[in-house]
Amino acid sequence: MSLLAEIQSCFEPLFALFPDLSGVAEAGLFKWGALNSSEPLVLLLLALGLEALLGGYGLFTGRGWHPRQWIVRLIRALDRQFNRGQATGKSKAGVSQVGQAVQGSLMLLIVGLVALGFALFLELLLRQAPYVWMLEILILTLFLSLRGLQMRLSRIRKALGAGSPITAREELFPLISDVMRHRDLQNLSEPSVTTGVMGGIATGFVTGLVTPVFWYCLLGLPGLFVQQAVAQVARFYRQRHLQAPMEKGFDWLARQLDRLFQFFPEAIAAFVFIAAACLTPSANPAGALARAWQGGNVAVGAVGGAMKLEGLPASRSEALTLLGRLALLLTFAGIFLVTILALLLLYSFSFS
Repeated sequence: MSLLAEIQSCFEPLFALFPDLSGVAEAGLFKWGALNSSEPLVLLLLALGLEALLGGYGLFTGRGWHPRQWIVRLIRALDRQFNRGQATGKSKAGVSQVGQAVQGSLMLLIVGLVALGFALFLELLLRQAPYVWMLEILILTLFLSLRGLQMRLSRIRKALGAGSPITAREELFPLISDVMRHRDLQNLSEPSVTTGVMGGIATGFVTGLVTPVFWYCLLGLPGLFVQQAVAQVARFYRQRHLQAPMEKGFDWLARQLDRLFQFFPEAIAAFVFIAAACLTPSANPAGALARAWQGGNVAVGAVGGAMKLEGLPASRSEALTLLGRLALLLTFAGIFLVTILALLLLYSFSFS
């Protein structure tokens, strides 16, 4: 039995309760991967290779063609219709906080259904002709970011080494835009930039690589698109709350679902960082395990422990050394993740 067959068997109790769904499954909507391929892991590994060559998230972003940008446009349009408390942060027209949460849930449902419908349309389209699976690889590449993280880390390290903290802060901002306003960047010292990079890289590894990979492996393009839709809604309102603090009832469901979607991927990322620390020179695998075990954001804790980070770096040379070690850790983490996917692929082939 293949890996996907095992996953599909988990839905058998659901099909027993709802017999109509069995017809949907037989039609192929529960058979993931282009052209009902036995393993979408093949497509995923090819997409990771393409992302390593070209960088994923940066493709099409300049012209506004990236799927995440489409989702954000939809969120902005629906926000004007549903979020009645956006202007002042207070309930308007008698809408309570519970009412705001309901309206936010309806908006999230619409965004999720649009993403799901588009993904199902793509799944059906990708099965109509040979070689269209190449389009699925391109779509996957757009949602992955490993090479992009490595390139950004390299630019930050070069900027700090050249004595240009302003450039380093600007390069850092996309990694921490969920927790810091742009106008507050000037308050970051060079040591603070270094620690911010570590947290941003760990978070970016979870949100930009492990989470998309996890949900695509589990539920194919529909799972990936729905996860990305929820993530973009949650991120949109996190950034808005930083600019103008408001009540958080409207995006309550989006925040909870976003945490749920990242629960297992974050644990996987922490495990990968701990394993990568075993190969990274001067890293501390035991410290990574201890920090991750303490709870909170386990991936960020694992990176901090692996880097032996106890406080701000005392000098620029120490900061550059830490960032160089972080670059190696990130590289080994990517290698470990690809190795895990390859082993899963071999396992599924050997038992199919």
